[in-house]
Amino acid sequence: GPDKAVCAYALEHYAFWRDHLALSALPQTGSFGENLTLVGLSDRDVCIGDVYRLNEVVLQVSQPRQPCWKLARKWNRPDFAEQVVAANRTGWYFRVLDEGTIAAGTPIVLVERPHPAWTITAANDVMHRGDHDQNASLALAAVAALSESWTRTLRRRADAWQPRLSHGVRDAYTRSSARRRCFRIRCTRRPAGRRRGAACDRPSRP
Repeated sequence: GPDKAVCAYALEHYAFWRDHLALSALPQTGSFGENLTLVGLSDRDVCIGDVYRLNEVVLQVSQPRQPCWKLARKWNRPDFAEQVVAANRTGWYFRVLDEGTIAAGTPIVLVERPHPAWTITAANDVMHRGDHDQNASLALAAVAALSESWTRTLRRRADAWQPRLSHGVRDAYTRSSARRRCFRIRCTRRPAGRRRGAACDRPSRP
């Protein structure tokens, strides 16, 4: 869809994967299925909502890339998509604001950065490692420039977390109440005249 019109990947990640995968012949560009291999930009400093100009072309960062099975098949490594996410070197997607033509070596210029806190790395942390952080999920979902698919996923996850939280509080209250009830009917001293084994109605002191 339009939120995933252009896939970008940082050139600096290639050295990491050459070492990590022991692939000395890893090509310099295009090995991760990206449309643009970019110099001087990486997941650590590119932010959701960033607007970049390449000649007459204007692009906006919409979301981190979510690697799929195609990478695993390309490099014959079944868990490669998971490795890319774990290493936080996913790359990212652009939506196209203004169309045009670009070529290798076209300068890329940052025009606008409305959400400096939400780097690609930070967004990946929330999506893939912050599933129990409702506030972070809602905060990222509130970023207007985030893709529709990520926004839906994060809001759905945050909504699902609220009933679990309420249920947990209710269960804790019920267990606590049960303990108190058990304590109230426990008798540590048998009243005079009471038969052994008879029920005791008098609450004991803590």
